Amino acid sequence: MDIQNIITLIQAVSDANITNFDMEEGSFKLSLNKVNNKIQVVENNQVMPNLQTTYMPETQHIIESINKNEEDISTNIETKKDTKVDDNIVEIKSPIVGTFYSSSSPDAADFVKPGDTVRKGETICIIEAMKLLNNIESDYEGTIIEVLAKNEQMVEYNQPLFRIKLA
Repeated sequence: MDIQNIITLIQAVSDANITNFDMEEGSFKLSLNKVNNKIQVVENNQVMPNLQTTYMPETQHIIESINKNEEDISTNIETKKDTKVDDNIVEIKSPIVGTFYSSSSPDAADFVKPGDTVRKGETICIIEAMKLLNNIESDYEGTIIEVLAKNEQMVEYNQPLFRIKLA
């Protein structure tokens, strides 16, 4: 259980019309009790005095900081999605970690190969992540110059998959 989840739970219990909340995850045990509108945190049956405070100034500052960092990260993800290699060439990068598939089934033809023309919104590959198949679509119109990943290869987040010459 990470600190962000604990802070979220404290906020939820503080905002809710409940007085007790107990949670157990593996060897981690958490008990939240609301007494006189103050949250009391009990972890592994030991009261943690520094956390016996109302959910306001200190935790509110932490949550705002976390939310700001999440916004910064999402802005970063959007700006790093694809990279221009040249004025007319872009790289399409993997949006997730998973297994790269160049076709819809082992017997089917590849979605695209070098020299193929693609349209915006056309499926160019599949990435399997946690048993879910994610169709990856082209954000550009142009010609495939290079397929940078091999079929059934593990790909990382933000790893270049294709180079496309823009139309």
